[in-house]
Amino acid sequence: MEWQAHLLDQSVSQLAPKGEAFATRFYERLFEEFPNLMPLFHGISMKDQHKKLWSTLTVVAQGFRHREELTHTLLELGAKHKTYGVRPQDYDSVRVTLLKTFQEFLGESWSTEMHLAWSMALYDVSQVMLQGARPTHSHNQG
Repeated sequence: MEWQAHLLDQSVSQLAPKGEAFATRFYERLFEEFPNLMPLFHGISMKDQHKKLWSTLTVVAQGFRHREELTHTLLELGAKHKTYGVRPQDYDSVRVTLLKTFQEFLGESWSTEMHLAWSMALYDVSQVMLQGARPTHSHNQG
C-alpha cells in the first residue's frame, strides 16, 4: 500500500530531528501507563534503548516498501525479544504507547490517515515479531 508507506516515511522524516526526545517520551509514557514493563529494562542503558527504538521505527518506515527484508529483520527481533521476557500482550502496550507518542509529537500533522497507517503497520510488525518468538520458528531457523 503505497499511501501507507508514504505516510510512514513522512512521519519519520518529520520526527527525525526529535528522534531522541520522541524515544525518551515514549519510554516515560510506557512506564507511566504500564509499570509492569519496567523490569524488562532493568540493567540496560536507556540511552542505547532510545537509539534502538528510533532505529527500529526508521527501519519499519523505510522497510515497508521492501517487505521481505523487513519480515526477516522482524522475525529475528521477535525471537530476541522473547529471550528478554516480552510477552504477547506487551506488544499491545507498546503499540498503544507508540501511537499516543506519535500523536503528541506530530501535533496537527497527525491525521486520521497517519493514525491508520501506523496502527496497521505496528499491528503487522507485532504479528511478525510474535511469529519469530514462537518456539517452532526458532527451531526452523536452525
